[in-house]
Amino acid sequence: MVKKITLLFCLIYLFTCTAQSGYTAIDTANVAWRNKLKAAYNQRVAQTLLSFKNLPDKSYSKDLAASYAEINTEFTDKVNRGQFVQGPYYEDQINALLKKIASANPEYASLASAQILLSFAETPNAYAMGDGFVVVNLPLFANVYTEDEVAFILCHELAHNLLNHPRNGLLEYVKLKNSSDIKKRTREIEKQKYNKGETASNLFKKIVYANRKRHREVEFQADSLGFVLYKNAFAGKESAALKSFITLDDMDREKDSLLPVDYEKLFSSDKQPFNKEWILGEEISKYKYDKTLKFWQIDSLKTHPDCADRAKRLQTVFKIGTENTEDPLPAYQDVVKRAKYDHLMGLFVLKEYGKSLYQSLLLLKYDPDNAYLRGMVHDAFLKIQEAQKNYTMNKYVDTMSPRYSYSYNTFLSFVRQLRKSEISEIINQYSVKK
Repeated sequence: MVKKITLLFCLIYLFTCTAQSGYTAIDTANVAWRNKLKAAYNQRVAQTLLSFKNLPDKSYSKDLAASYAEINTEFTDKVNRGQFVQGPYYEDQINALLKKIASANPEYASLASAQILLSFAETPNAYAMGDGFVVVNLPLFANVYTEDEVAFILCHELAHNLLNHPRNGLLEYVKLKNSSDIKKRTREIEKQKYNKGETASNLFKKIVYANRKRHREVEFQADSLGFVLYKNAFAGKESAALKSFITLDDMDREKDSLLPVDYEKLFSSDKQPFNKEWILGEEISKYKYDKTLKFWQIDSLKTHPDCADRAKRLQTVFKIGTENTEDPLPAYQDVVKRAKYDHLMGLFVLKEYGKSLYQSLLLLKYDPDNAYLRGMVHDAFLKIQEAQKNYTMNKYVDTMSPRYSYSYNTFLSFVRQLRKSEISEIINQYSVKK
């Protein structure tokens, strides 16, 4: 009950700050919309399950249905947790793109019934679920530069569905899982007295490499059909498809950081002057940030295969020129700004309070009087303080690691060494002004 009251207080406080900033946040408590989404999804799922029953191998069919059920349960859980959201501001734009794509490609009738879902998430991404659904993570809007890039990424994911890649991937997974070869080799490993781990690791690596090789071909198939869909709908803007690969390849790079001067500016008040020791973490300076490749080549296992190679391959096959590349339109910059704000809310809803706070501070240093951003800082510290009291900090705030940037590790060190009284004063510092 206490946790529910605390969360309610946070949301009420945040809505107050939202109103003051002139920014309308996404509705995270639209129960009626969630129920409607689950009903629409379950209807399509029922049709897919029915198709599994027609398979000749009944044991295979049963296992396939069970694996599919796990995916469906995970989807429903995400809906119930508020991960999928209704965002008219984005939906109006993305559905307009979808309508244009469907209209320009009448030979693919199923495009007319495709549904695009918006999702809170940690990372910028989009993916095809099958059954006519495509998911776009809200951070994606904050990391692409033009609406044309969004359109091509959308076409790529729609192509995955048209080519039945999600369904085929599930079929191959169940087939591999039940293959006599895998079962035989697993039994052989279990009988070994020595080096079980190494043998299993080598088997797993072989499977993963084989899957990744297939995955690269699957991605290029979606690139190719996606480009056809895109070209039919957005003739004359073909180069944006190539530019989207550059954008995707750059998404993992941290583009900003918090400097000591930022901490001093953001966390200094009359009652509690900034303490330089807050950001002097000896452990951070000892990190070597080792990027040596371990176990297998990281590049060959990317979730999105090498974007430069994919762009070159697409450009060669379709003879795409680069002369019509356009600069970002001012109108899309509003989308980017709004998406950055909604990303903070998304991280908060996902209970990634540390990440939400860090991203809030990166924006707040440029706009220190923004009521919405100050409210996000206030609410994140309130949840972190609660976690500190309950000894559950690791659930909501990352621990320092060489794989993180120096800036993020400094932030984690800062948050973790603050005393309860110091956090309380920061919460007061960021409380809403009457």
